[in-house]
Amino acid sequence: MVSLKSHQGKTFTHFNSLLQICDTFWTYVVNRYELRDNIPNLWMTSAALAEIRIAISKPNSMHDTAYTKIQVLAKQIFETGHFPKPYCGKDNNIFIRDASTTFNSILYLSVVGAISSNEAYLSTSKQVLLSWAMTLPPPGTMLIDESHPAKLLTATGLTISRFIDRIIETYRILSASMTNTEIFFVKRWLIALGATIKASHDFWLRLYQLAGPQHILSWHIFGTLFVFSAIEN
Repeated sequence: MVSLKSHQGKTFTHFNSLLQICDTFWTYVVNRYELRDNIPNLWMTSAALAEIRIAISKPNSMHDTAYTKIQVLAKQIFETGHFPKPYCGKDNNIFIRDASTTFNSILYLSVVGAISSNEAYLSTSKQVLLSWAMTLPPPGTMLIDESHPAKLLTATGLTISRFIDRIIETYRILSASMTNTEIFFVKRWLIALGATIKASHDFWLRLYQLAGPQHILSWHIFGTLFVFSAIEN
């Protein structure tokens, strides 16, 4: 289990070099652009949702065609109603299989639910998200168990970072209907995942410090930035 300390309300102050990169980027983005909803425009916002509704209202447009396909997928997912249970084990392959299946599915439900005001879709998505967020130990955090071979330890940050945007986008869409307690549980899980990415990053630096920059490091930064954007708002 990876522990996470908080100093003066700044949760990620111990993220050392990786956080410094993120913090520099964050400061640049916030100072450089006028942001809707006071966050970077990575996520669906109220203004963006209104624009999407207008775009898909035009029959046979590219947006209308794409949305129709998403609606079909969301309907199938909802009717099937099968979502893998939260995985708290140490196997990277099982975790990425179950987490990706789950959060690809509920992201479709959340997007269609938000656009069409489908409360059943939104409610199902929230139930699934909270079932993962409230599970202990937090799903994904046991992947950094130091008894693992070095290759698995360094791959964990990559594994989580490759799909964490789907968790955060789903959370962003659903957060308007969440209680403060529910938001706390989701943020707690995201922070734990961020700390796990950082721990994996540290293993990589120790083992491959002479290898130079590689795509794995860029994924670590990607994952950390997304977590940071979710918990700081």
